[in-house]
Amino acid sequence: MRNQFEVPVLFYVLCFVMWAAQSVTMVALVIAWLFVLSRVVHAYIHTGSNYVPMRRKVFMFSCLMILIMLILAGVAVMSTPGSIPFN
Repeated sequence: MRNQFEVPVLFYVLCFVMWAAQSVTMVALVIAWLFVLSRVVHAYIHTGSNYVPMRRKVFMFSCLMILIMLILAGVAVMSTPGSIPFN
């Protein structure tokens, strides 16, 4: 991910995929809310002190949440019957 505008798009796609696979669990919801909160903190830092090392840590945390959501979505899609068209 090269910039901060790619990550929310991935978040929206992953939310839709998890919803479509009917795999929204409490863990997925907590991870999603952690992502949203990290983006709010990132925006607060950006508009406030703009201290780049702290912004980077928060950005990397949000990327970690996306990675976890990607794994959860991948497991959900692979375990949903009929989700792989070449069976």
